[in-house]
Amino acid sequence: MESCFRAALFFARNCTNFKHYSMYFLRIWFATIIVSPILLCLFLGITVPQKGLFTYFERLWPMMVMGAFFSIPTILLQSVIFVLLERAGFNQKLLKIILSVLAVTGVCISFFIIKISFVGYAGPIIYSTVMVFCIWYFRSDTKPAN
Repeated sequence: MESCFRAALFFARNCTNFKHYSMYFLRIWFATIIVSPILLCLFLGITVPQKGLFTYFERLWPMMVMGAFFSIPTILLQSVIFVLLERAGFNQKLLKIILSVLAVTGVCISFFIIKISFVGYAGPIIYSTVMVFCIWYFRSDTKPAN
């Protein structure tokens, strides 16, 4: 545990624009944990018509909490890799492609770990799509004002 703390402290000290990048990833994270469960509830309500359109909205808050909890490792890994690769001189498009691959992989691993049976393949597809959209929608290349 102490080595993780030291690594995080080293990373925070050596990243000059850490606050700027953390805001970029917080936007992605918040948008994903809010929009994805809503879309998933609507999708399940449409595809399971005998239960009704808004039946799954009773599970919205638990889905948001679980999504927030299980997406933390993916977001942290994305932020570390993003900063390291940007400092190495990678261009923004390549960085966002790498982040997109990490997003899909992280979401699929999270859904594999929690094994929610009622969502099927719709859960990982919706969450991955929303996260990849947010990665490309939000700007990461703007430098903060000094």
